Amino acid sequence: MQTFDPQSPPESLYLALDIDQFPAQAISAYTPSLQNRPFVVVRQNTDSHKSGIWACSTRAKAIGLKQGMSVRVAQKRHPSLEVVPRDEALEKTVCQELSWIVCHYSPEYEVRERGDGLVNLSETPVQRHMTDGQIAEEMKREIHYKIGLEEVAIGVSQSRLLARLLAKTARPDGIQTCETEAEEIDLTEFSTRMMPDLSGQCREKLKKYGIKRIGQIQRLGKDALVARFGKEGEKL
Repeated sequence: MQTFDPQSPPESLYLALDIDQFPAQAISAYTPSLQNRPFVVVRQNTDSHKSGIWACSTRAKAIGLKQGMSVRVAQKRHPSLEVVPRDEALEKTVCQELSWIVCHYSPEYEVRERGDGLVNLSETPVQRHMTDGQIAEEMKREIHYKIGLEEVAIGVSQSRLLARLLAKTARPDGIQTCETEAEEIDLTEFSTRMMPDLSGQCREKLKKYGIKRIGQIQRLGKDALVARFGKEGEKL
């Protein structure tokens, strides 16, 4: 989108943050000895052979490790791999620092405990003087240099939902913006797996009914969704 004419009222605008492998990125940002090294984060005891990988560092992803993989299998493939426990206190600190950065762009924002966030840029001064892409680039630079997170995905749209979906498609370290006239088309093509804040039960029902795209949800309509999904039908 283009920058706005100061004389015309600005349109709604939302920016979503998505931090891939957030527990690992938080540890890496505050642990110099682990930076630029492959390591994985676990929620259980690091010595347990039953542990699964909760998050991977950037270098761990580069050697083919993935979230959910068995730690035992990963260490067999890479004997020197570091395994560290999740640090929830550190994650909260990073979330606070993210909040300090985004609050300078808008007083209306949310940063959640897993590092994802949504910023309402509607009618803010920055919206009048910068393009969507410029805002996203500047925020990415700040997060990188002030906190030390390596990968930050950002989505920008006039729709809250689409901004979040765009941020997910921009993983691990990209920026996706959407023109107004393209939003309806884009939404219909997104996978329902990417929709935020749905319960596991709701996701299982979506799978049961063979609903794979947001466009299928839109075609069902509100009454049919409520009948099939109850209270979560309203959210859908």
